[in-house]
Amino acid sequence: MADLGKALKDAVDTGKKLVDQGKDLVDKGKDTVNKGKDTVNKGKDAVDKGKDLAEKAENAPDKVNETIDKAAKTVDKVAKSITGKTEKKEKKEEEEDPVIYKKMIPSFHFYVSFVKDDEMGKYEAKGFKKAENLPPGTPFSEVSGLSLEIQTEDFQEGGGNGYTIRLPKPPKAKNLVLKRALAAVAPEDVAWARNAVESFQFETRTVLVSILDYSGEPVKTWNFERAYPVKLSLSDLGASKNEIVIETLELAYMRFSLMENGS
Repeated sequence: MADLGKALKDAVDTGKKLVDQGKDLVDKGKDTVNKGKDTVNKGKDAVDKGKDLAEKAENAPDKVNETIDKAAKTVDKVAKSITGKTEKKEKKEEEEDPVIYKKMIPSFHFYVSFVKDDEMGKYEAKGFKKAENLPPGTPFSEVSGLSLEIQTEDFQEGGGNGYTIRLPKPPKAKNLVLKRALAAVAPEDVAWARNAVESFQFETRTVLVSILDYSGEPVKTWNFERAYPVKLSLSDLGASKNEIVIETLELAYMRFSLMENGS
């Protein structure tokens, strides 16, 4: 009987332990369910946020376009304001002194022509008062060397220790330098220059440099007689530079003269 009672007691203890373990499992299951609910709720929140972001993304292009439109309108207003002020200023200057205003010449509007010496006569017969009478031109971005300087020679007169006589000598002119962007297809004047500097075969030409007014008509024209190439060069190349290649043509000449108003 004692053994049977002990066995029953052990069975009861084991049952209690199993019940306690079952409770622990139930509690853990509840925790897992609660955590699952939290995860689901977080997932729902994430979905809601995703929907909000999607709606904002859909509306973003419209807002960007509105911002661009507003910025464009602002720029347009500023541009009109500046243009209006500039036009009023120019009109005021012209009204105050129309003669001086109309005589101002822009330095960026010029025209360069190469004419064979034996063809110069037909252009001189027409005159250079109209743009349509100018010889075919070649585009250049920069022209320099438009200067003529009188050289002087010092002379010390006998007995005149307090002064020096300076006598004029023949004028000296700089070479005419023409610059432009290098073209994929070389103009005809490049072949003319290369023939001189590479083959040493010279053919002189008349070079006309005309400054044009705002309407495109020639105002002043410089005539460089019997010009020939003395230098043909390109700007330096560099992989780190974001620049176009500049071609430079340098010319020597016998003399040059200014033809006022194309005359």
